[in-house]
Amino acid sequence: CTFYETQVPQGDYTFCCSSCWGSGLFLTSAAVELVGVLPRMAGWYSFNDDDATDKSGNARDGVWEGTEDYGVGKFGRGAVFNGRSRIIVDAFKNFEWGDKFTVSLWFNRAGCDGNYQGISSTGYGGAGAWEVRMGREGGCTAVGGGVLTDGNSDVWDALGASQGGSVLAAATDEWHHVVMTYDGSLSSGNVAFYLDNVGQATRNDDNGNMVVVDNALYIGHAGPPKTNEYFTGTIDEVQVWQAAASDNDVGMLFVDPAGSSDNIEGC
Repeated sequence: CTFYETQVPQGDYTFCCSSCWGSGLFLTSAAVELVGVLPRMAGWYSFNDDDATDKSGNARDGVWEGTEDYGVGKFGRGAVFNGRSRIIVDAFKNFEWGDKFTVSLWFNRAGCDGNYQGISSTGYGGAGAWEVRMGREGGCTAVGGGVLTDGNSDVWDALGASQGGSVLAAATDEWHHVVMTYDGSLSSGNVAFYLDNVGQATRNDDNGNMVVVDNALYIGHAGPPKTNEYFTGTIDEVQVWQAAASDNDVGMLFVDPAGSSDNIEGC
């Protein structure tokens, strides 16, 4: 009987692959890892049930502020933001991200209103530990972000090409995938930014643990201290980990946020 490694919500489970049924052999164990492509998932907001509950098994549920709305997402359903609404996840206040991090999400910005817009963050600029955002440059196609660490307080690790950076344009009214990673154990390229499964920018300036801030995680807004910079459009499959994604992981997330079904083939 061959078992394949997979990741499930925390709890006690009994596993048996199909060839075990005749023999009556079972494997019972405590599942300590979490669903998704990477280990150490901290939160997963798929919106497929038209709610902001955390699908990672960690019970870090989000709460809407403003109009709660859902529509067609990239995968199933997505959260629709009207430029005045946001989702707040208070469970991430004072969260210790450590020295490894990944955020993955899909977004579809509705048109160009000439404003900067936060997609997801734990605070704007130097007030947060990480941020993914869109600019007004390039007809509102600029996208970028970054992390703040103990060794570097500059959050703008990746900027759009129209902002003087290297990240290609993300056209409005289309779906785009962003992955941003940090690995403090690397001496080079420890912050990486991907757009639509293509590496866009790396930085070597960050080191140590990511900063701890007394802010929630925000979806659809830049976060404090900003009182504007809300997102207009649809966001889907927001996932965060205390682990650093590889190029291969990014490719898997681009195809399926839950990971390939091959991970559990035969069980």
